[in-house]
Amino acid sequence: LQNFIKDEEGKLEKAVVNNEIAEEAFEIKAKLFVNCTGPFADNVRLMAEPDEEDRMRPSKGVHIVFPSELLPGKDAMLIPKTKDGRVVFVKPLGNKVAVGTTDTAFDDMSKEPLLESEEVDYLLETVNPFVEKELTRADIVSGFAGVRPLLAPRNSRRTETKALLRDHEVEHMPASNLLSLLGGKWTTYRVMSKDCMDYADMLLNRNDNSCTTASHMLVGAQDTAFDKKAFIVETSTLFGKETAEHLYENYGDLAPSVLKLIDNDATLRDKIHEGFPFLMAEVVFSVKYGMATKLRDFFARRIRMEILDWRASMDSADKVAAIFQKELGWSNEERKTNLNEYIVLLEKKIATASI
Repeated sequence: LQNFIKDEEGKLEKAVVNNEIAEEAFEIKAKLFVNCTGPFADNVRLMAEPDEEDRMRPSKGVHIVFPSELLPGKDAMLIPKTKDGRVVFVKPLGNKVAVGTTDTAFDDMSKEPLLESEEVDYLLETVNPFVEKELTRADIVSGFAGVRPLLAPRNSRRTETKALLRDHEVEHMPASNLLSLLGGKWTTYRVMSKDCMDYADMLLNRNDNSCTTASHMLVGAQDTAFDKKAFIVETSTLFGKETAEHLYENYGDLAPSVLKLIDNDATLRDKIHEGFPFLMAEVVFSVKYGMATKLRDFFARRIRMEILDWRASMDSADKVAAIFQKELGWSNEERKTNLNEYIVLLEKKIATASI
């Protein structure tokens, strides 16, 4: 989103957006614009009404990840008392174990939140009194950070992020007619969507248009005839139980569509990395049907291998880049550029955790 165009009354009429792939700007006209941009919500609100106050208090949370053999067991652990009065979890994550999280203010939304050295120290200091073998920086295989879209009441001063509610609010700004969904969290996304769309219907005088999110099945769960047990048994015979369960858990009833790609290219049955259940067919599926356009889209946001193991992702990046080049028509230079950008990012992450 680049900007808004308003009508004579100051209401939003068009949004000017930029296609970053084609590097082209174009306009979108709408009766109502809905702002659902999480921690970036203030950016959009202030484009619509520059004199409005900030409502978001972005909060950074980080995790560090270890091999599961260092913290054996399938159960999660809660550390209820930390030096800053919060809680920390130790929980299985795929075939690894994650320790987190932190809760600190994050002010520069133009930058990606990365794992910082002092955050690593804090989590190690917190978890080590509760484990048999002391964990060190050398044991860390990955780490990740995210930003929570915490919401402050109107006319509030800067409040500590840990004191803010994890609730949501639907805000309508009459001057511009912008509707914003502010705050909230993953676990309440359905009620958030209902509250927001009910408000939108009211503004559009569509009060008989009831929200159906409560009964809407997500992609991968829409084929009620799909036989999970039969799929896992059959796929386990061909690819092993771990891969079969991974495919079902991540793609649901679309999992057979991933495997069907192997019919046209037998090399897609190979694993991306021997330490993980991911198949090369998933790369093609993510590009063709999952809108992946960059290596990081795939490693961090599709199979999430990046948050499990930085070095394994780095070792696998070149052969994944070859699939991207074929599917997206990259030139050799584009492939090299995309690959180098991703490798440099992973090297930076590894260096920070090792300091």
